[in-house]
Amino acid sequence: SSDVCSSDRGGPGDQWNSIAVRGSSIYLAGRTDGTVAGTNAGGSDTITARYDLNGNLQWIDQEGTSQYDYVGGMAVHSNGDMYVVGDTEGTIGVANLGSADAFMLKYPSARNRTWVHQVGSDKDDYLYGTAVSGDKVWAVGSTNGNAWDGVAGPSDILVVQYDTAGNQKMV
Repeated sequence: SSDVCSSDRGGPGDQWNSIAVRGSSIYLAGRTDGTVAGTNAGGSDTITARYDLNGNLQWIDQEGTSQYDYVGGMAVHSNGDMYVVGDTEGTIGVANLGSADAFMLKYPSARNRTWVHQVGSDKDDYLYGTAVSGDKVWAVGSTNGNAWDGVAGPSDILVVQYDTAGNQKMV
C-alpha cells in the first residue's frame, strides 16, 4: 500500500506546492499548465483540492486567467476554510496593475471560492505565505513597486491582513 496521493490528469507543468492537514482532511494547492479539473484558462492555472486521510479525493478545482497564475502558499482555518495566496499576471479580482499582482482566495470547507482580493503596484508584487487564526488572515510577500509608501530598495516586504469575511485590515 502507498501513502502517496498522485494525479496524472494534468500536463507537464503540474505541481502541488502547499499542503495542510486539518481534522480528517488533507488540503493541497498548486498550479497546472494543463487540464486537471477543468479547461486551462491559459498560461498556468491555480489548482486546489481536498482529500480524506486515506487519499480519497473529496473535491478539486482549477481556475485561472489567460495569463500566468502561481500559488505561493496556503493555510487552512480550524473550520476547514482554505486561504490561498500567490500572484497573477492576469485579472483575478481587479484589473492587473503591473506585470504580476498578488492575490488571496478563500475557499470555504464546502468548496467553491467565495472571495478574492488582488493587490498590486506598477511593478511585480508577490504573496508567498499565509496564516489564519480566529477571524484574521495574514499574507506575506514582496513588492517591487511603490504603491505602499515607496520602495527603499529593489524589493520591499509586503504584508496584508484581511478578516475571514474578506475585508482588508492593513497593507
